[in-house]
Amino acid sequence: MNPTRPPLPPPEPKPRPGPTLDPGARVAVAVGEACPPPGGRDFAALARMAADLAQVPCACITLADGVRPTIEASLGLPDHPTPACGPLLARLAATGVPQVVEDLRADPETSGHPLVAAEGGLRSCLAIPVHAAGRTVGALFLMDRQPRGFDTVRMDLLSALADQVAVLIELRRKTAALERAVAQRDALRSESQRFFALARDLLMVTDPRGVITRVNPAWTTHLGYPEIDLLGSTLAPLVHPEDLDRVERGMEGWKRNAEPRHQEYRIRHTDGSWRWFRGTTVRDGAEGSLFTLLHDVTDDKHLEALKSAFVSTVSHELRTPLTSIRGALGLVTSGTLGAVPDPVRELLDIANRNAQRLVLLVNDILDLDRIESGRLPMTMVPTDLRSVVRDSARANRANADAREVRLDVETTAGDATVKGDAHRLQQVVDNLLSNAVRFSPQGGRVLLRVVPRGERVRVEVRDWGPGIAPDFRGRIFGRFAQADGSDRRSAGGSGLGLNISRSLVEAHQGRIDYDSVPGQGATFWFELPAVAPQADAAGVTTEAPLPQRVLVCDDDPDVAGLVRELLESCGFDVEVAHTAADAADRIRQRDFDAMTLDLGLPDMDGLEMLRRLEAEGRTHLPVVVLSGNVPPHEESDDLGVRCWLAKPVDGRSLIRALRATLAEPRSRPARLLHVEADEELRRVTSAILGERATVIGVGTLAEARDAIIEGGLDGIVLDLGLPDGNGARLLELIDRLAPDLPVILFSAEDPDERLLGRVRATLVKTRHSEQQLVAAITRVFGAAGEPRHRGEAA
Repeated sequence: MNPTRPPLPPPEPKPRPGPTLDPGARVAVAVGEACPPPGGRDFAALARMAADLAQVPCACITLADGVRPTIEASLGLPDHPTPACGPLLARLAATGVPQVVEDLRADPETSGHPLVAAEGGLRSCLAIPVHAAGRTVGALFLMDRQPRGFDTVRMDLLSALADQVAVLIELRRKTAALERAVAQRDALRSESQRFFALARDLLMVTDPRGVITRVNPAWTTHLGYPEIDLLGSTLAPLVHPEDLDRVERGMEGWKRNAEPRHQEYRIRHTDGSWRWFRGTTVRDGAEGSLFTLLHDVTDDKHLEALKSAFVSTVSHELRTPLTSIRGALGLVTSGTLGAVPDPVRELLDIANRNAQRLVLLVNDILDLDRIESGRLPMTMVPTDLRSVVRDSARANRANADAREVRLDVETTAGDATVKGDAHRLQQVVDNLLSNAVRFSPQGGRVLLRVVPRGERVRVEVRDWGPGIAPDFRGRIFGRFAQADGSDRRSAGGSGLGLNISRSLVEAHQGRIDYDSVPGQGATFWFELPAVAPQADAAGVTTEAPLPQRVLVCDDDPDVAGLVRELLESCGFDVEVAHTAADAADRIRQRDFDAMTLDLGLPDMDGLEMLRRLEAEGRTHLPVVVLSGNVPPHEESDDLGVRCWLAKPVDGRSLIRALRATLAEPRSRPARLLHVEADEELRRVTSAILGERATVIGVGTLAEARDAIIEGGLDGIVLDLGLPDGNGARLLELIDRLAPDLPVILFSAEDPDERLLGRVRATLVKTRHSEQQLVAAITRVFGAAGEPRHRGEAA
């Protein structure tokens, strides 16, 4: 540069595009977020290029590091802790345009700097802002040791060079961010590998085809499989055959849905044993790989099995003797066995009340266990809540009468159909009614109401007892909840009824609560979603009566066909036999309600066939004879002949005769097979039935099989818990030998749902009273003095 050349006049500053910082903002803070650490040869090269272009001896690139300005590159300047033109950064940040200072000594902000004030120091400066990441992050300084200006052309070129500085800054920023991300990934991968290696649960990665690509060392520790044996194979060969189909279906689901899935299944150990695992699988949405964590739950399963066995044992060992105790006490206190002295009756009443309390406690504890374990069986069908409420009122009326409490039932107009399990809903109502009766004063009243409320149906149980204190509201539906005070404790109860009721109502998608004013009683209520009533068979809560079955025995095909057509048109279920042998075989294999009989059969006289069946111990059938010969009355009446019709038969007369015959009471008690391991309970049941039925008691599967094969039974009362096997196995024998023989389950545990469609009624010991058992036997089997209706459900 020629020192004699007069300086050029300073050009008008040319604004630079891009955002600027507020004048009061600190440049260091803005730059610190966008810039990488200082240093590097790239900045030095740019500084040299800028000095050559501006024809100045000194240049530097100054940035901010978040605290103070720093020099990234310097040319022709001695080392100094602060840049000479640092104060110009604030101006650049405020304006965003280049700044020209022709004489640094004349500028009050820079005149005192040692590099300016020294002999031969800096005299002029051009500062060009550097924009990066949308901010003014520093400057390119070009400096001379004499006063001077800078022409516009050079300023434009230097501004373009400053843009390259900004590009370099952005590149360095992205490089630093990438390096940080790589470092974080490497750290995460290291931690992942460490977790994968140290995890005690089994970890597995499979590709979209289910091929194992990675496993952790826990497979070797827990199951004995080396990693090399698992890689490249699938899990299928190791899964228990009974679980394999379910696991494979789950895998297909995981391939379609990235949501985590949970399954429990067994995996074979290298020693041949099976271990239970709870698996959680997640699909990688990008690659489709499946990541599975398997937690060993074998010990949990073992404990669960032990608990289930214990509960089952408690259920049987408590419910069976309690049923005997309650039944025997009921017989004695009822006076059926004779008068009881008053002092003895008082003691018997005490024993009876405490037996009832123990029964309720056992029922509640067992129900609570089933609810917690999710094993409480429920059959959800459209159910009329009015029927549930009426049944509950009937079941609790005796208890209310004993306490001299009036029990009223009130229903309002509208449909009250809900989807639910009638038995469990009655259990809820029973609990609420029992509480209301216990807390009602002698001579008090309990009101039971069913109120349709649009999309919901409400059941209310109101009493006029002492009410419930406000501070008890938060605890009343908890386990073993009892209100404070001796009056409440004296009312009895296990404190589990309301807790169980809440669980049952919530299982029906309903809600339960109460309203009470202390001293004015309480109203407990629950609401369930209403459903439209159904007129078909799926909408009833008990099985509809089956058509009554009639056997038509006549050797004339035309006559037999006409009789069959006539009876079927009136709703009877008809079978036809043309010989005595065929008729006898059908009677041995089926349960018929009546028979029409032609005496003149080709292979045997009709009465002779009846005599032989009688000799075999087969049940008498009500018989309507269709013949031209009238046998002596003493010969036919003992064989079940109820009516005589001469051929040709008038259709109306036959229908009237059959209906009258079927409506007659039994001529003899029903013969019932009671399959029950506890001999004392068999004796109590027989005593309760008295003359209404002849009870044949057996205690094992083998004895029951013999009795069924021998025949002559009207029905079976069956307990599932027998010493030589599950009583349900008898149902297969009954299906083969006597498919129409009605069966009532009377057991200590709720039956499997698969059994419900194969029996006429199910009752649980201690949950259902002995009176309910007698009523079910009367309805299902018929008894002396009761009409026989084969299809009526309990």
